[in-house]
Amino acid sequence: RARGEGYATVAVEATPGAADLEAFAWPGRVCLVVGNEVAGITPAVLDACPVHAVIPMRGVKSSLNVAVAFGIAAHAAATALARQATSSSPGPPAAPAGRAARPASS
Repeated sequence: RARGEGYATVAVEATPGAADLEAFAWPGRVCLVVGNEVAGITPAVLDACPVHAVIPMRGVKSSLNVAVAFGIAAHAAATALARQATSSSPGPPAAPAGRAARPASS
């Protein structure tokens, strides 16, 4: 359904070939897919997601609580997309018609 509405489905799972979350090129409209804490994302759902991203982990543990994993991935996506929008933006948005833009206060 998400793909039908123009979202790119990104499975957050440590699979072979998964992109590192810290260096991932986020699509403009993204739907994060996470699995449960024991079994992860089912093989059928993984197959339905053309893109997989992995949260880089250091140390002994190789998994996170699903809510924590989602929060990390959502923050990474939001930060990267905001950075992309800022770098491609020609400048501050124009003031609505009939209103003058106010200068920023210092």
